Amino acid sequence: MREKFIKAFMKRTVPILKKKNKRDAKYIPTKNETILLDLGQPIAEIETCFQVMDLFPKIITSHSSYYEKKGFSRIQQHRKNIEWYFSEVYILKERTVKLLKILKKKLTSAGFDKNSQEVKLVESIIDGFLKSVDGIIIMRGKHTHEFSYQNEDLYHMELLDLAIKEFDYDNKDKEGLRSDMFFYLKMDRERWKKIISDNNEALEQIMGNIYSSIEKDSLIDKSLSKTLRTSGILFSK
Repeated sequence: MREKFIKAFMKRTVPILKKKNKRDAKYIPTKNETILLDLGQPIAEIETCFQVMDLFPKIITSHSSYYEKKGFSRIQQHRKNIEWYFSEVYILKERTVKLLKILKKKLTSAGFDKNSQEVKLVESIIDGFLKSVDGIIIMRGKHTHEFSYQNEDLYHMELLDLAIKEFDYDNKDKEGLRSDMFFYLKMDRERWKKIISDNNEALEQIMGNIYSSIEKDSLIDKSLSKTLRTSGILFSK
């Protein structure tokens, strides 16, 4: 549903983008074109989050040899990759709420009062989304800003990493510590790969449900001026 919604929305929006460009400074979008552009900004940001998050099952199981040679160890990269992923989840959460709040505001401006079915629907979508996405973060990784500090394996890997970097051992002892560290790292990478894949699948489903509700109840069309909504000039399906 997500892909279908995006294609339909871009079909509406691309003609506006073709007219609104830096080479034509005189062009001023109409009220309804502005509404679509305002909705398009968070939609584009949401899609960027999904595109980045889709890369993470591969990112989380890899490292940069270049940065490792510069002193940014595999363990440090692993922690930052986890934190980077959850920062994308947080951005997705914020941009989705932003989209829905903009949609609510546009519906109100189009004449739907706060007790209308349309406005109440958007409010219920926001509430349901927040409960769902927070449940995913808390269930699978603690809070966005706390999750990585709850991982005992990561603690242990960082301690091993520090020992290898900062203290002198004979080669046999150092190789033993390094072997242990890489063993824990491999196991933790696989664990996070599954967590991330499960998260992405759940978030994809949630976002698809949101877009489906928006489309089913024609909320974007209803946010436009009444003339265009009733005439079907712009957005006949």
